[in-house]
Amino acid sequence: MATPQKYKEALNRIVTQASKIPDRDSPLWASLPHPSQATLDDASACQVDFNTWLTNFLEPNTSFIALKAIARPTAKNVARFTAKGSKNKAGGPNANACHAHTDFVAARIEVSRPQDILPIVEVVKRAAGSTLVRTIYTSDHPTFVDDTGRITDIAYFMWVYDSNIGYIAELQIGLFSAFYLFSKNSEVRDNKSMDTVMKELFKLYDKMKHDVLATANPVVVVVVVVVVIKAKTQANAGKK
Repeated sequence: MATPQKYKEALNRIVTQASKIPDRDSPLWASLPHPSQATLDDASACQVDFNTWLTNFLEPNTSFIALKAIARPTAKNVARFTAKGSKNKAGGPNANACHAHTDFVAARIEVSRPQDILPIVEVVKRAAGSTLVRTIYTSDHPTFVDDTGRITDIAYFMWVYDSNIGYIAELQIGLFSAFYLFSKNSEVRDNKSMDTVMKELFKLYDKMKHDVLATANPVVVVVVVVVVIKAKTQANAGKK
């Protein structure tokens, strides 16, 4: 198992080789060494640096002055790393390795509306500067906003690599209710006897997302209502 220094050197090499955080299905992920618990503890100690980095760029923007990055309370453990790396995720072993190596440092920013997510994402991207940033999405859509301008999800995930920190950090931006369900998922995900509860949590998330986005995308809803009213009016006129 790799010491903190050996792990950070290996991670820096693959990021430098790819000139970015590698894509999810890149074979570079599987080339990274297995971290020791000392490495995961060292990453946890970097939470303060990452949160300070985020806060320094959020606070000057008056729209976000009240927002704070909430750090993972404890270090990731080796058993959890191993479990994440062995899941059968779409994309195979490389995607599994990516999933396992990209949240040694983790934080979230809670917002009250889905409309508030992308402005924060843009601030973080600008703040990154020379930092290598790659975004991924919880949504099935390739982007957080679809071709019609509709927001597609209530949580957004970013990966950030800063060589001064030495680890890839996962940043989640979204609604408190989404994070609450994520936390409940975390409590039961490794217990096979709780599979039914897991499925219900996924259903609840989808329903909540649907209900919230119906309000977050009012223009589309109005258009649909207008079209229905117009169609009924024309039908009634035809009966006269």
